[in-house]
Amino acid sequence: AYRRQSREAWQKWSEMAGQIFLRPNALSSAMGSPAFHIHRLADDFRFCLERKMMACDFDCCYHHWASDGLNYYVLAKLLWDPKTDVDAAIADYCRAGFGPAAGTIGEYFRHCEANMEAFARIGPTEKPGKDMVAPFAEWTSPEFFVKCNALLDQAVREAGNDETIKQRVAFLRKSVELGEIRHRYWMARSAAKNGDREAAKRAKEIEEQRMKWYQSLGISWAINAPNLEFYRVRF
Repeated sequence: AYRRQSREAWQKWSEMAGQIFLRPNALSSAMGSPAFHIHRLADDFRFCLERKMMACDFDCCYHHWASDGLNYYVLAKLLWDPKTDVDAAIADYCRAGFGPAAGTIGEYFRHCEANMEAFARIGPTEKPGKDMVAPFAEWTSPEFFVKCNALLDQAVREAGNDETIKQRVAFLRKSVELGEIRHRYWMARSAAKNGDREAAKRAKEIEEQRMKWYQSLGISWAINAPNLEFYRVRF
C-alpha cells in the first residue's frame, strides 16, 4: 500500500537525516466528496513527528469545506498541539457547530470516515492522491449516500427552529450531492469503456448535470467548483 511505502521511506530517511521537512498532499482526500480521514491523518502526523520531522507544509487545501472542514479543523489543532485528543476535537466541532444535532452529525462523520477506511483497505493502491478520486467515487455504494442523507435529515429535525444549524447541515449536504453525481458519472464511464453505448450517453448527460449543479452552487465555501473544473477530466 502507498501509505505503508511512505512510512517505510520516512523511517529510512529518519535513520540517515538529522531533520526532515514534511510536505504531503494529504488534504486532497476525495476532492469534495464526503471523505474524512481524521484518525489516519493524526496517526501519520505523529509518526513523522516522532521521527525527526522539524517542520511541515500540508498542501492541497482546496477549500472544499463541506467535505474537508473537519479535516482542516483537527489538523490545525494537531499542528498547535500534537497531543490533541482527536475524538475530543471532533466532539467539540460537532457541539459548537450543530448544538442539539451534534450527536447525529458526529455519526455522519463516522459514517464517512468508515467508508473511506473501507476503501483504503480494499481499493486499488497503485495510484495515490487525486488519481484515486474516480475509483473511490465508483466504488462508493448508493447505500452510503442514502445513509448520509438520512443522518442529515435527522440532524435537520433535531435542529428544530434554529435556522443557522439547518443552514450548516445544508452546507454539509453539498458534499453528498457532489458525491452522488460523481458515483453515477464514473459508473457510466466504466460501462461505456466496456462498450455500452447507452452508458456513454448517460455519462455525457451527467456531465451536463454536474455543470448545472456547479452553476447553481456558484462561488461557495462548501465546494470550490472552479477548482474542480480545473481538474475536470480527472474528476
